[in-house]
Amino acid sequence: MSVHSTGRAVDLSFARRAAVGPQPLGPERRRAAIAWLDRIIEANAELGVEACLDYFPSPHGRGWFCDRQKWTVYQTKTIAGAPGGTWFHIEIAPDMAKAAARVRQAFTNVFPEIPRIERITD
Repeated sequence: MSVHSTGRAVDLSFARRAAVGPQPLGPERRRAAIAWLDRIIEANAELGVEACLDYFPSPHGRGWFCDRQKWTVYQTKTIAGAPGGTWFHIEIAPDMAKAAARVRQAFTNVFPEIPRIERITD
């Protein structure tokens, strides 16, 4: 079964899509996204993050896993869509995925500037 279909993974893009026509990516969008991703990695234990994939860098993207606690730059084709992909794949632990309130509280603690959404329920 796909990790996405279990509710344990999300792909988040830092590309901006214009309503009409192409929109340039610009390096500032990636820099801002990396700063956000760095906070996720730093708080991986609290957030229950098990893995992150970054599809953008050459030669074939990079991956971070909780059992290594470091990024590995892939030297051979490892993840489809790399290099040049404008998104991150983030996976959380199974026990985190079972409790929306726990995920919400963890993200509120790590990112207090994000407005709270009260509609999410367990």
